[in-house]
Amino acid sequence: MTNKVIVDTCVWIEYLRGRNPETVDRVTKLIHSNSIYMCGIVLYEILQGIKDPQVREKIKNDFEALPYIEMNQDAWLWAASTNKSLRSQGITIPPSDLFLASLAKNHSCTVYTIDYHFSSIPGIILYKP
Repeated sequence: MTNKVIVDTCVWIEYLRGRNPETVDRVTKLIHSNSIYMCGIVLYEILQGIKDPQVREKIKNDFEALPYIEMNQDAWLWAASTNKSLRSQGITIPPSDLFLASLAKNHSCTVYTIDYHFSSIPGIILYKP
């Protein structure tokens, strides 16, 4: 298992709301082991949904402490090619999830998610606690 993990927005939401003790424990362990990598799409999805400015600023600061990875041309090309291939098979994946998967593949990260459709994306390794 790789020690680099991209935590999907759906997992961050569970963690931040504290509704699932297992998720809170797993993400906390990943944070303490310096395994989590942040990316733009997750940063955007989380911060745009927080109404309280003070909470948003705190979470933004916390996320800025995580290593950050960005899309490069190869990642964009892989996302486009993978989307085309999946669509030809009748599989539709939200663009944000394709971008996250592409980042994970390009940066050799696993993906910690509870979204079932990630299992349809070829070459993605899902984080298994």
